[in-house]
Amino acid sequence: MSSGERLPLFLLHTVLIPGAQLPLKVFEARYLDMVSECLKTGRPFGVCLIKSGREVGDAGEPHAVGTLAYIERWEMPTPGVLHILVRGAERFAFTRIYHEGQLVSADVDRWDPEPERSIPPLYEALVTFLKELLSQGGGTPATARFDDAGWVGWQLAAVLPVANTVKQQWLALRDPLERLAAILEELTRLAEPGDRGGH
Repeated sequence: MSSGERLPLFLLHTVLIPGAQLPLKVFEARYLDMVSECLKTGRPFGVCLIKSGREVGDAGEPHAVGTLAYIERWEMPTPGVLHILVRGAERFAFTRIYHEGQLVSADVDRWDPEPERSIPPLYEALVTFLKELLSQGGGTPATARFDDAGWVGWQLAAVLPVANTVKQQWLALRDPLERLAAILEELTRLAEPGDRGGH
């Protein structure tokens, strides 16, 4: 874990999952300047889910755990509007937050990547479910690691249509097996009303 890094934050009503891509439309001056600087230096910015407040205007209050975002593509179709595609990398937790006008930055501790963990039989159904989801979507990526609990958990977290508050809870978990357990619990909970209604 590296600590003491100052990082600009992009506050969104979205959770950026490690390894996942996220398209962003940037038009506020505070974020245009921030993104321009990141493009010049190649450094990431942090994406945090907003706990309270709005995306536009006065800076909101973020959740303390976020994800590093690296810019993979960008274009400016019209002056003053920047379209970027970012990919989530390591997670971080901030230790101190700074409000500089409408821009938010923080001192952060980067979390180390999770170690690979094999998937216990209890969660094999999640692997099968993920394979079905990927086959129905854009197809299985060449880098798929269906035997790695961390990879499977992040893939499910990225594609499942659950509340951002739930995804934030998954993001903050440090153990990939705990995350799989939480995902299985959430899927079971979501399935229950339909099951009851079918009887």
